[in-house]
Amino acid sequence: MTQEEKRTQMFSLVAKWHESDENQETFVKRHDIKLNTFRYWSSKYREAHQAPEDFIELPSIHGAMIQLYFPNGVQIHLPIQTPMEVIKGLLGKF
Repeated sequence: MTQEEKRTQMFSLVAKWHESDENQETFVKRHDIKLNTFRYWSSKYREAHQAPEDFIELPSIHGAMIQLYFPNGVQIHLPIQTPMEVIKGLLGKF
């Protein structure tokens, strides 16, 4: 099974769990999945399905900077006037 097939299969199970009334422990036992594996894929599913509307517009402050720090060590400093679409695009790359 390829990684993409595994992802599709697990995302399908996570979606199925969201539609059920079961807690995670009961669901994974019924589907013979390890709880930690299911929690990993649940977090990946949540990341993949987060709406970009979670962003808020910041008021303009003269001379202020937006600083983005990524887990891989990349740091980006942007002028506060940077359009939101540019920031969203950058967030998807790291």
